[in-house]
Amino acid sequence: MRKLLAPLFSSLLILGVSSTPGQEKKPRTTLDEDWKTLCGFQWLNSDPKEAWALLPNDSKVRAMALGNKGWSRIELSFYERSGHYINARWYYLDPKGKEQTNPAFFGIKTHLQEEKGERFLLRGKAKIKYELKEGVLILNGVEDLGKDVDPFVYTGKYKGVERNDKK
Repeated sequence: MRKLLAPLFSSLLILGVSSTPGQEKKPRTTLDEDWKTLCGFQWLNSDPKEAWALLPNDSKVRAMALGNKGWSRIELSFYERSGHYINARWYYLDPKGKEQTNPAFFGIKTHLQEEKGERFLLRGKAKIKYELKEGVLILNGVEDLGKDVDPFVYTGKYKGVERNDKK
């Protein structure tokens, strides 16, 4: 009986390690394929608490003076028009419960780059790490525009939804 255990155990190890259909790792996408995916959707972070937490306290104080107690959502859209561009909006609820947007920017040039296996959105001097995973865009980064200007915080998970613009 003991003589059979070793071959049986070896067989199970081999079977367990060998890949089965559906377990093969998908080949990595190219930056151009990533860009097409980014352009194909509106990207929505409907729970931006993580991004709000990264906002410096002085920026939060200024926002809260206007009634902003945190962002309610962040929207991003990417498009191509003689280059790669991004639009972004940070939404919040005002004291009356009405959704407002501030800050927002439109048509800012951006680039994709890969370094040591990690991918980034480049916005000026800012490098925002990104990952596309099963319909979700995961961002990690802040674009700091300098003294007396609130930074743009991107960190969080964004779900790809149908585009509502015609860019």
